Amino acid sequence: MDVELLLQCHDYDAKPEPSALDIACEKIEAQQQVIEELQKRMAEVTLKQSFGLERFLGSDDDIRFYTRFASYRHLMAFWRLIEPATRRIVRVGTQSSTSSTTAAPDNAIDLPHRPSRCLPMIDGLFLFLVYLSLGLKEKDLGDPPSAG
Repeated sequence: MDVELLLQCHDYDAKPEPSALDIACEKIEAQQQVIEELQKRMAEVTLKQSFGLERFLGSDDDIRFYTRFASYRHLMAFWRLIEPATRRIVRVGTQSSTSSTTAAPDNAIDLPHRPSRCLPMIDGLFLFLVYLSLGLKEKDLGDPPSAG
């Protein structure tokens, strides 16, 4: 066989046509980028709808307004001081706190079983500071902000 004929049969330097797998991979990558962008936007919307500390950590003016602390850094310094004591907080009105009052004195060291909290302690502190600094009612703090 002639070498030229062999080279014509096999075009080694030509770009191959994209296969269905290549096309599918490109579509998947494009969809992953769309998903990531939507997840970012959803996180931003969720953060704007929450009234926790995270929402305001980027603005010392907001921290000052809502908590009367000079800055987020000052608030966090205060939190680091009191956070170890929050493990010993006994909530009033729970079944476990009423049962601990009837316990024998030698069992008084045992902390009552605490149900899981749906609000992080630092957000509880933040809401308490908002309550003190702005004079909002508990219902105002408990109602989620309206969307939009």
